[in-house]
Amino acid sequence: MSCQVYNLNIVPFNKERKLLIDTNVLLYLQTGNAHKYDRMWELALKQNNPLFITSLTISEFVNYYCRTAYHEYTEKNNFDEGTFQYKRDYQKTKDFEDHYFDAIDTLENEVFPKVSIIDYKPEDFNNLSDVTNHMFDLNDALFLKLAINNSLAIVTHDSDFFSLPLQQNVNIYTYNK
Repeated sequence: MSCQVYNLNIVPFNKERKLLIDTNVLLYLQTGNAHKYDRMWELALKQNNPLFITSLTISEFVNYYCRTAYHEYTEKNNFDEGTFQYKRDYQKTKDFEDHYFDAIDTLENEVFPKVSIIDYKPEDFNNLSDVTNHMFDLNDALFLKLAINNSLAIVTHDSDFFSLPLQQNVNIYTYNK
């Protein structure tokens, strides 16, 4: 058994499949530009597939959104990121506040109404080394354990999930194949 990777261009998921949405997919969906994952999202909503995200996904989404704004802000204003720091300086600006609340608004109005939030349980941390021996991103390892323990398929663009030798079978859906 292992991660079974399905190319969404060829193999769509069935309507019974419960889908755990990775942060990178959530970010693609919220760019404002058409993206292949829009098709996946529309199909899942049309088929009423159960969609799940985690509190960690929410945090990563907001953090990425605000950190990207920080890099754009420092570039636009010719600030050196070594001296104009994200937490100490940027988080005090109106620009940060605008982007932070925009990310929250996006989650509250466009994401939360369509997904369920699922979080980690103590058993998700049992035998974590079975997964971390093959992937060096703890967040991804926990995400994978959550999927295994709850019989969820993962939708991701992250190739770290693609070739893991696991004892359990996990379905991975992606356009990155």
